[in-house]
Amino acid sequence: MSEKEKFLDPKEYRSLDLIPGIAKTNNSASTNTLINLLIDSSNRDVREDVLLLLKKEESAVELLVEAIENPRYLEYKNKLIAACWESGTDCSKYLPVFIAAAINESYVVALEAVTVIENMEGPFDEEELAQAKKDIAFVLKAKESEKHPLLNILREILVRF
Repeated sequence: MSEKEKFLDPKEYRSLDLIPGIAKTNNSASTNTLINLLIDSSNRDVREDVLLLLKKEESAVELLVEAIENPRYLEYKNKLIAACWESGTDCSKYLPVFIAAAINESYVVALEAVTVIENMEGPFDEEELAQAKKDIAFVLKAKESEKHPLLNILREILVRF
């Protein structure tokens, strides 16, 4: 039986009860399984439960951000960023990560990142916030792109913070 099959098999253990432990222990195999539950479209029924539990576990945000920054999951970055806002976790302390995604990634990833930023509660590090505003202004002054309207919205969000 594969690790994923074990993780989902209630006879083996109730996988969703283990999410807080995974987020705390940072066990690589278990973390990979958890991330796979979020990104594999065949896990839609379990994904909702995973998102609810991620919201309850403070250290889950760190796990998600690590996965977002991991090149191994590059093609799933939009799904992982979406999991941040779908789970309702507050990612305020990771503002630079989501600003970088909005600026440097595809339109789809940028859209998810802006949604995460829009739902941030703060407080924010004033230097990071100032740098984010400068970075967005710089990109908006550069060559026009399909992301400009989205980045304008992001600029407005940052001003409100």
